[in-house]
Amino acid sequence: MHRACYEPWEHHDFFESVRLEYRERWERRPEHLRRGAGETKEERARFNLDYEEWEQDAFKDWKEFLSKLNAK
Repeated sequence: MHRACYEPWEHHDFFESVRLEYRERWERRPEHLRRGAGETKEERARFNLDYEEWEQDAFKDWKEFLSKLNAK
C-alpha cells in the first residue's frame, strides 16, 4: 500500500498496532533463531523445530491481543 494511502486510512491505527507488536515479538526471538537454519539437513530440521516452538510460545496470546484492538 502507498504511504499516502496508508496514513489517512481509517484502519491505519489498528494495522499499525498489529505491525508494531509483531515486530517487537520478532525482535525478541532467541539469538540462535536469528542466525538462520544452518547448512546440514539436521541443522535445518532442528532450526525448524525450534522456530515452531518459539512461534507457538511468542504468539500464544496473539488472538487475545487482536481481539482487544478490535474492541477499541
